[in-house]
Amino acid sequence: MIRRNTKGVTLIEVIVGLAIFAMAMAGIYNLFNLATKMLGDNRARVDAIAMANKRIEMIRNLAYDNVGITGGIPNGTIPQTEQLVVNNITYTLETDIRYVDDPFDGTATGAPPDTNSADYKRIRIEVTWPRMLNNKPVILVTDVTPKGMEKTVGGGTILLTVFDALGQPVPSAAVHVENTDVNPIVNYDTTTQANGTLVLPGMPPSIETYDVRVTKGGYSTDQTYEIDPIANPNPTRPPLSVYLNVVTEASFSIDRLSTVNIQTFDQASQPLPNIDFTLRGSKTIGTDGVGAPIYKYSQAFTTNATGEITISDLEWDSYNFIIDNAGINYDIAGANPPLPINLDPDATQTTQISLATPHTNHTLLVTVRDQNMVLMPNIAVQLNRLVPPYDETQTTSAWGQTFFPSLVQGDYTIFIQATGYQDHNEVITIDGQRTIEIVMIPPI
Repeated sequence: MIRRNTKGVTLIEVIVGLAIFAMAMAGIYNLFNLATKMLGDNRARVDAIAMANKRIEMIRNLAYDNVGITGGIPNGTIPQTEQLVVNNITYTLETDIRYVDDPFDGTATGAPPDTNSADYKRIRIEVTWPRMLNNKPVILVTDVTPKGMEKTVGGGTILLTVFDALGQPVPSAAVHVENTDVNPIVNYDTTTQANGTLVLPGMPPSIETYDVRVTKGGYSTDQTYEIDPIANPNPTRPPLSVYLNVVTEASFSIDRLSTVNIQTFDQASQPLPNIDFTLRGSKTIGTDGVGAPIYKYSQAFTTNATGEITISDLEWDSYNFIIDNAGINYDIAGANPPLPINLDPDATQTTQISLATPHTNHTLLVTVRDQNMVLMPNIAVQLNRLVPPYDETQTTSAWGQTFFPSLVQGDYTIFIQATGYQDHNEVITIDGQRTIEIVMIPPI
């Protein structure tokens, strides 16, 4: 009889054992690595706290009149942003010093107003460094007051309010205030409070010289605009003015940025590549010398080889798709959803645009909706006139639209009849590229 040794270890058992050992070692390594990072980050945090405390003590030892940052209100010699290297780690130290309008003795916006609203100074030190495990900076805040009675600083107050598209306050919005016409100059960066406001007492009086720019990460930008004889001679929001013992109020609106995908097609629903167009918003920043609007956003684009383009970092607005009809020999024959592109904040929207060729000088694009503003497909639209004679009936597409090209300038009658709705009959004037929207009303 042959005896077999059953006490040996098979190859599979060896492989499984090695795999378990490798997993255990990997876990131990990751745990050790995490512990090392935590230890290093804790040591870095201790250095950051010491750095912030040192800066606070240095500021406290200054004379009250010298407590301020370069270009700030109050002005001083302390840099607003500074980088320091300690133990081979680069720290960013940001200092914010501003006047505080304490309600204890009334405020600049109160009744009666406090004409000496710069009651004391608030210091905020923030220290950041790379590879923070919890992503939390070190922040220290303290107040400094003048010795004895409250000092008379003079100047005026700027009160800024920042809100989003729904009128809700935007906290921690980045605000840049600049004025090179006062001495010392103002070149100041700060942020709004939790209620979206920012109060800046003690501002030197100056007429239309305070430039303000407001933004936030991932948000649009709102700002004042300098008078430019060529680019913007009549800005709608010129730089702010500050008057002695007066509160200058201004509001700015920003919100999350959005994206639009534009696709161009011919009337057979085939992609149209390489279409040149301009995307223009409706918001304006001023008027030119003849009173024509200057738009905040107006950029030229070209669709790619598949007739598409994605445009990012757009603020909420109503955008027009504009083409050089004669130059590229196309007319806009429809869009889904209908133009203009109404873009909400923090949104991604796709707009399909149908183009007709050849270009003709007088056209009509009709959009039909019901009483709830829902697009109505398969609706017969009749367009006619007597002289010269014209009578054409077309059916709206799935987009609720139909397009009449090759018209002549003049008056036409448009007639629409749909089951469950009142007949629509009106006279319209065609002069160039005409677009109308008709809402069908149920019977009374």
